[in-house]
Amino acid sequence: MNGQSFRSRCAFRPFLGIPGGQERRSAPAPADCCEKSVLYGFAQASALKDYAQVSKLEDEFGKDVNCYKFIPYIQLHEFEALVLCDIDGLKDSYPNASEKLGRLKEEITSKYGDNMELVNNSAETAPSKLIIKALKDEYHYDKPKSGTEITDKVGIDTLRSNCQHFNDWLTRIETTCK
Repeated sequence: MNGQSFRSRCAFRPFLGIPGGQERRSAPAPADCCEKSVLYGFAQASALKDYAQVSKLEDEFGKDVNCYKFIPYIQLHEFEALVLCDIDGLKDSYPNASEKLGRLKEEITSKYGDNMELVNNSAETAPSKLIIKALKDEYHYDKPKSGTEITDKVGIDTLRSNCQHFNDWLTRIETTCK
Protein backbone atom coordinates (compact mmCIF):
# COMPACT_ATOMS: atom_id res chain seq x y z
CA MET A 1 0.00 0.00 0.00
CA ASN A 2 1.23 3.49 -0.65
CA GLY A 3 -0.16 5.03 2.53
CA GLN A 4 -3.63 5.78 1.15
CA SER A 5 -6.50 5.28 3.54
CA PHE A 6 -9.37 2.93 2.83
CA ARG A 7 -11.60 5.97 2.35
CA SER A 8 -9.50 7.46 -0.42
CA ARG A 9 -9.11 4.16 -2.25
CA CYS A 10 -12.71 2.92 -2.40
CA ALA A 11 -15.03 3.81 -5.25
CA PHE A 12 -18.15 3.89 -3.09
CA ARG A 13 -16.94 6.76 -0.88
CA PRO A 14 -18.86 9.47 -2.79
CA PHE A 15 -22.08 7.57 -2.20
CA LEU A 16 -21.64 7.69 1.59
CA GLY A 17 -22.46 11.39 1.71
CA ILE A 18 -19.01 12.20 3.02
CA PRO A 19 -17.94 15.83 2.56
CA GLY A 20 -15.12 16.29 0.10
CA GLY A 21 -15.94 13.18 -1.91
CA GLN A 22 -13.71 12.37 -4.81
CA GLU A 23 -14.79 11.73 -8.36
CA ARG A 24 -15.85 8.19 -9.05
CA ARG A 25 -13.11 5.72 -9.84
CA SER A 26 -13.13 2.03 -10.55
CA ALA A 27 -13.30 -0.10 -7.43
CA PRO A 28 -10.02 -1.29 -5.94
CA ALA A 29 -9.12 -4.96 -6.05
CA PRO A 30 -10.61 -6.81 -3.04
CA ALA A 31 -7.20 -7.54 -1.52
CA ASP A 32 -6.33 -3.84 -1.79
CA CYS A 33 -9.60 -2.68 -0.24
CA CYS A 34 -9.71 -5.14 2.61
CA GLU A 35 -6.08 -5.42 3.63
CA LYS A 36 -6.34 -6.02 7.37
CA SER A 37 -3.33 -3.92 8.30
CA VAL A 38 -4.88 -0.84 6.68
CA LEU A 39 -8.58 -1.39 7.28
CA TYR A 40 -9.68 0.86 10.15
CA GLY A 41 -6.79 0.28 12.55
CA PHE A 42 -7.23 -3.50 12.47
CA ALA A 43 -3.58 -4.21 13.26
CA GLN A 44 -3.61 -2.06 16.40
CA ALA A 45 -7.04 -3.30 17.50
CA SER A 46 -6.12 -6.98 17.12
CA ALA A 47 -3.70 -6.59 20.04
CA LEU A 48 -6.55 -5.40 22.29
CA LYS A 49 -9.40 -7.32 23.92
CA ASP A 50 -13.17 -6.89 24.21
CA TYR A 51 -14.30 -3.28 24.70
CA ALA A 52 -10.88 -1.78 24.00
CA GLN A 53 -10.75 -3.63 20.68
CA VAL A 54 -14.18 -2.59 19.40
CA SER A 55 -13.65 0.98 20.65
CA LYS A 56 -10.42 1.21 18.67
CA LEU A 57 -12.11 -0.15 15.54
CA GLU A 58 -15.06 2.22 15.95
CA ASP A 59 -12.75 5.20 16.49
CA GLU A 60 -10.75 4.39 13.36
CA PHE A 61 -13.90 3.70 11.35
CA GLY A 62 -15.36 7.03 12.46
CA LYS A 63 -12.15 8.88 11.55
CA ASP A 64 -12.09 7.22 8.16
CA VAL A 65 -15.71 8.07 7.34
CA ASN A 66 -15.16 11.57 8.76
CA CYS A 67 -18.78 12.65 9.06
CA TYR A 68 -20.20 14.01 12.30
CA LYS A 69 -23.52 12.25 11.62
CA PHE A 70 -21.84 8.85 11.57
CA ILE A 71 -21.58 7.19 15.00
CA PRO A 72 -20.09 3.74 14.45
CA TYR A 73 -21.19 0.70 16.43
CA ILE A 74 -19.57 -2.70 16.29
CA GLN A 75 -21.21 -5.50 18.26
CA LEU A 76 -18.63 -6.85 20.70
CA HIS A 77 -19.18 -10.50 19.82
CA GLU A 78 -22.49 -11.37 18.21
CA PHE A 79 -26.13 -10.35 18.12
CA GLU A 80 -27.25 -13.23 20.33
CA ALA A 81 -25.58 -11.53 23.29
CA LEU A 82 -28.61 -9.24 23.16
CA VAL A 83 -30.91 -12.27 23.17
CA LEU A 84 -29.19 -13.54 26.34
CA CYS A 85 -30.37 -10.40 28.13
CA ASP A 86 -33.68 -12.14 28.66
CA ILE A 87 -33.33 -15.88 28.71
CA ASP A 88 -36.81 -15.97 30.24
CA GLY A 89 -38.02 -14.59 26.89
CA LEU A 90 -36.44 -17.63 25.26
CA LYS A 91 -38.35 -19.80 27.74
CA ASP A 92 -41.59 -18.21 26.55
CA SER A 93 -40.71 -18.97 22.94
CA TYR A 94 -39.36 -22.45 23.68
CA PRO A 95 -41.37 -23.75 26.69
CA ASN A 96 -40.20 -27.37 26.45
CA ALA A 97 -36.61 -26.21 26.92
CA SER A 98 -37.34 -24.19 30.05
CA GLU A 99 -35.16 -26.32 32.35
CA LYS A 100 -32.14 -26.27 30.03
CA LEU A 101 -32.51 -22.53 29.50
CA GLY A 102 -32.69 -22.06 33.28
CA ARG A 103 -29.35 -23.87 33.65
CA LEU A 104 -27.92 -21.75 30.83
CA LYS A 105 -29.05 -18.58 32.61
CA GLU A 106 -27.39 -19.70 35.87
CA GLU A 107 -24.16 -20.60 34.08
CA ILE A 108 -23.98 -17.31 32.20
CA THR A 109 -24.84 -15.05 35.11
CA SER A 110 -22.34 -16.83 37.37
CA LYS A 111 -19.55 -16.17 34.84
CA TYR A 112 -20.52 -12.77 33.42
CA GLY A 113 -22.95 -11.18 35.86
CA ASP A 114 -25.37 -8.83 34.14
CA ASN A 115 -23.13 -8.00 31.18
CA MET A 116 -24.21 -10.31 28.37
CA GLU A 117 -21.94 -8.64 25.80
CA LEU A 118 -18.93 -10.39 27.35
CA VAL A 119 -20.30 -13.89 26.70
CA ASN A 120 -17.95 -15.43 24.13
CA ASN A 121 -14.93 -17.42 25.24
CA SER A 122 -14.55 -19.47 22.07
CA ALA A 123 -16.29 -20.66 18.93
CA GLU A 124 -18.05 -23.30 21.07
CA THR A 125 -19.23 -20.81 23.72
CA ALA A 126 -20.42 -17.95 21.51
CA PRO A 127 -23.91 -16.79 22.57
CA SER A 128 -25.65 -18.40 19.58
CA LYS A 129 -23.82 -21.69 20.18
CA LEU A 130 -24.92 -21.71 23.81
CA ILE A 131 -28.53 -21.06 22.81
CA ILE A 132 -28.45 -23.70 20.08
CA LYS A 133 -26.94 -26.22 22.50
CA ALA A 134 -29.65 -25.53 25.10
CA LEU A 135 -32.41 -25.91 22.48
CA LYS A 136 -30.97 -28.68 20.30
CA ASP A 137 -33.12 -31.55 21.58
CA GLU A 138 -36.37 -29.60 21.58
CA TYR A 139 -36.26 -27.02 18.81
CA HIS A 140 -34.38 -25.58 15.93
CA TYR A 141 -33.20 -22.10 16.93
CA ASP A 142 -33.84 -19.80 13.99
CA LYS A 143 -31.21 -17.07 14.50
CA PRO A 144 -32.73 -14.31 12.36
CA LYS A 145 -36.35 -14.89 13.32
CA SER A 146 -36.03 -15.87 16.97
CA GLY A 147 -33.33 -13.32 17.74
CA THR A 148 -35.38 -10.44 16.39
CA GLU A 149 -38.58 -11.58 18.09
CA ILE A 150 -36.91 -12.03 21.46
CA THR A 151 -35.04 -8.72 21.42
CA ASP A 152 -38.34 -7.02 20.52
CA LYS A 153 -39.91 -8.62 23.60
CA VAL A 154 -36.93 -7.79 25.82
CA GLY A 155 -37.21 -4.09 25.19
CA ILE A 156 -34.63 -1.37 24.91
CA ASP A 157 -34.32 -0.70 28.66
CA THR A 158 -33.32 -4.29 29.43
CA LEU A 159 -30.90 -4.37 26.49
CA ARG A 160 -29.30 -1.16 27.68
CA SER A 161 -28.97 -2.32 31.28
CA ASN A 162 -27.37 -5.65 30.26
CA CYS A 163 -25.14 -4.49 27.40
CA GLN A 164 -22.73 -1.73 28.41
CA HIS A 165 -21.30 -1.05 24.94
CA PHE A 166 -24.72 -1.00 23.30
CA ASN A 167 -25.94 1.43 25.97
CA ASP A 168 -22.88 3.67 25.53
CA TRP A 169 -23.54 3.84 21.78
CA LEU A 170 -27.19 4.78 22.26
CA THR A 171 -26.17 7.40 24.82
CA ARG A 172 -23.75 8.91 22.29
CA ILE A 173 -26.56 9.10 19.74
CA GLU A 174 -28.93 10.72 22.23
CA THR A 175 -26.28 13.22 23.33
CA THR A 176 -25.35 14.08 19.74
CA CYS A 177 -28.99 14.61 18.75
CA LYS A 178 -29.79 17.04 21.57
